[in-house]
Amino acid sequence: MLTVNSNSPEPRNAHTMTTRGNQLILFGGHNGSKHLNDLWIFDIQEKIWTEIKTNGPPPKGLRGHTTNIIGNKLFVFGGYDGMNR
Repeated sequence: MLTVNSNSPEPRNAHTMTTRGNQLILFGGHNGSKHLNDLWIFDIQEKIWTEIKTNGPPPKGLRGHTTNIIGNKLFVFGGYDGMNR
């Protein structure tokens, strides 16, 4: 059975999860009522979730986007923020 620390992201859909070494990096998504812009890392070996605070203003809450890691940076592309533009 997998057990993780109690500090973990809320349930969501349409998020991204990107791998980096022994980590899964989760960004955004939709919780059924709002678009999310939180960023979490899951350590696969330690089974621990950690919420990451960004430097500067975070991106808007998104769903249906893509993320890629280049070096130490996470790039977010596209997605829908709930605005019909």
